[in-house]
Amino acid sequence: SVNSYNQPFADFEFEGVCVGDNTVFTNTSIISPDQIFSSVWYIGDSFFETEGSLSYIYYEIGDHEVSLSLYTDIGCKDSVTKIISIFDNPEADFSYIPSNLSVLNPQTEFINLSSDVSSLIWDFGDFSSSLDLEPIHTYNAPGIYDVLLIVQDTNQCVDSINKKVIIYYEFIIHLPTGFTPNSDGDNDFFGP
Repeated sequence: SVNSYNQPFADFEFEGVCVGDNTVFTNTSIISPDQIFSSVWYIGDSFFETEGSLSYIYYEIGDHEVSLSLYTDIGCKDSVTKIISIFDNPEADFSYIPSNLSVLNPQTEFINLSSDVSSLIWDFGDFSSSLDLEPIHTYNAPGIYDVLLIVQDTNQCVDSINKKVIIYYEFIIHLPTGFTPNSDGDNDFFGP
């Protein structure tokens, strides 16, 4: 009797194309359920044997070749090679004006200095946020606020930056503009 087996079909998908972040490769190959097989991934100068998903971090931008080879216990094999483009991350940065904020002057304008950005979110550190490119925000109390800016580019690569914004408390002292030292109990002394 002659046994016939289906040829395996090697294929994979990937997610994550940002330098320094995980790129996850998922084995989507088609193989007969009754066949014993092994999968070998070739990424850069390395190879990995695994049947399921594989995570890899690229530290250089550019095009990278990835291959997946299938080998069955009866000698059937198939392989696929794809080119993976890895992109640089955007760079998050911001400043704000005025730089001296207080309870008397609590409104600040945030200036986005980020590069290669398609979307962003601001967290002002006081339980409020904004999706505006350059928002204006007013703080309601003195304190030190951690302002976080998260930016994303068209490749879904992300960067963030955190800076402290200090809202100072200002003392207000009212001094009379004149005094009448005539012992009537009204403005008899000069001072606060």
